[in-house]
Amino acid sequence: MGRSLLDIFRAARPIKIVPLWMLVGAGALIAPSPVHGATLAIALAGIVGASLAAMHINVVTDAELDAGTKPQLWAWMAANEPAAKRVVCGEFVVAGLSVLWLATKCDFAVAGFVALYTAMGCLYSFNFLCPARPVQTRLKVSWWGHMVSMTAIYVSSWMAGLFSCEAFGWRVLARWGGPFLLATAADYALFVAESAVDAPEERAARLNTLAAKLGRRGSQCVAVVLAAVACAGLVFLSESTTVRVALIPGALLSLAVNTALLRYDARLPARLRQLLLESTFIGSRIYLIGALLALSGACA
Repeated sequence: MGRSLLDIFRAARPIKIVPLWMLVGAGALIAPSPVHGATLAIALAGIVGASLAAMHINVVTDAELDAGTKPQLWAWMAANEPAAKRVVCGEFVVAGLSVLWLATKCDFAVAGFVALYTAMGCLYSFNFLCPARPVQTRLKVSWWGHMVSMTAIYVSSWMAGLFSCEAFGWRVLARWGGPFLLATAADYALFVAESAVDAPEERAARLNTLAAKLGRRGSQCVAVVLAAVACAGLVFLSESTTVRVALIPGALLSLAVNTALLRYDARLPARLRQLLLESTFIGSRIYLIGALLALSGACA
């Protein structure tokens, strides 16, 4: 049983979702007033549960698509289906209880962002709004659905942390909404680059994704443009020390990595390419947290 649970956890590929959890902490570090610890902890628990559930559902709905490249994901889930079902149900329960607890404490904004994260994470892989064709209409099968769902997920992570402060004002939301969207664009550029390698499978499945429409190199060009726009936008909004020190370096790293992939993609072994992208995700997030902690210490 212990091995089954470990395999189910591995199927969620935590390396891909840990950076999202770290954004909650980043949002809290940017908050203009002391953070309510219980609110932050419950929000983070809800987002952890929702992201694990979403990844597990994605394994199920993508089983046929991933059969040739990532067959181990479905194999880990299918080895003990009853346990996998209980785990996924438990993950959704954690997310739901988190939203309920936050709402009962009148933390409606945080509850709303955790609920949005949960809903979009599910819609990405399973469109519960279209029960007749939930898999065929999941958001990830179209370029616009993929972009909308991932943008909502990233921004919700930021906002859940930001809204956890004890005295939140809408002016703060107006101030940080733009930088958060631009930082999300830089992250999404890496996501587009990572997905570019799936172009053959997505074309064979007749999906309407960027990779299927533009191919591997075309998707990589879009990733470079997204990262460049993010950098330019953040530089334009760089009157804040936080933007200059914490956000712009991550966007520049995204631009550098995507530009290198556009130039040298054909020469890179698949494993090295994946390792580069995963290291960029994690490395940029570690830098972000470290920079925000340093800025917080300097202001203390």
